[in-house]
Amino acid sequence: MLTDFNLHVQKFFTEYLPKDMECSPKTIASYSETFSIFLKYLRDYEHILVEDMTIAMLTRTLVDHFLHYLCEVKHNSAATRNQRKAAIVSFVNYLSYEVAVYQQQYAEIKAIKIRTLFHRSPKFLSAEGLELFIKEVLAEPRNQLRNLLIISLMAGAGLRVSEVINLRPKDLNLGDPASMVVIGKGSKPRTVPLQKQIVKKIISYLKMTRLEHPARREEYLFTNHLGQPISRHGVYHLVKNYADKARKKTPELIPEDVTPHVLRHTFATLNIAKGVDLIYVRDLLGHSSVQTTEQFYIGHYKKVREANAVSESLSKLTESEDFTSLERINNKNENTLNFLENLTKRRIK
Repeated sequence: MLTDFNLHVQKFFTEYLPKDMECSPKTIASYSETFSIFLKYLRDYEHILVEDMTIAMLTRTLVDHFLHYLCEVKHNSAATRNQRKAAIVSFVNYLSYEVAVYQQQYAEIKAIKIRTLFHRSPKFLSAEGLELFIKEVLAEPRNQLRNLLIISLMAGAGLRVSEVINLRPKDLNLGDPASMVVIGKGSKPRTVPLQKQIVKKIISYLKMTRLEHPARREEYLFTNHLGQPISRHGVYHLVKNYADKARKKTPELIPEDVTPHVLRHTFATLNIAKGVDLIYVRDLLGHSSVQTTEQFYIGHYKKVREANAVSESLSKLTESEDFTSLERINNKNENTLNFLENLTKRRIK
């Protein structure tokens, strides 16, 4: 049996485009070429076989990855990428009437803007660079636990410097699962989960500073040598100091002008490189739009794609007979790739 995706791809090309939309043969050929490229991308890079593809799997993240592939691997121009996106959006518009249960993901796909996807990626530390940076923090005994915790919250939880300096004990929930409430841009609160390693540091720090006492829940978590809340400038100075020391030892791992925001970028980029979903990373960072989060994907795009390309594909597409008629919709598991490629050839003639 055809999956819902395969069934509706065929209906899209045999009924919706030529009959409902009265598209020209040239447009249909262009759209079918896009879908052939898309399905080959799914097979070769995402390891999703065509016969297994479903509409529920057609997410904004998947389309984003495809558009990045067109840019970074195929070296398509913005105009070409817009053409490819237009074909997918047309299919999504068709699906919005035929399979209405996925309206939210359809809206997210249609909201993609090509011009915002391919900005130069923000500066960040590699995993090796971050490790070298942390070693410099550990090498300095003075205020070591405080400084290590500050760095950990930016590089290990994605906090902005303003969110770090305004933390108070009352904002912490150290139960299981542990989390903290931070106030982001626009005074918007969000809950950020805490890793066990960071929780251990926080508990040790609270005991050392005696901030675990209920009467001190309203006090600031991090203070300077005068007992005043540590300032934004103070955190910038800490980060620059450790970065400068690390750069002297291994210059190629530590870029110039490392700031607290670079550590936040590092959290985003390394998590996305590990396969964490863009939407989840967006929520952790407190971005209002996933397009902001997408910038961090670019930094590791080639590395991630090349690693996937090296690994073997799960299996090859099953060969099947060609369609004898463009109007034929079969409930058997026909090869949608063959259908699209034959459609392209016939429409071009």
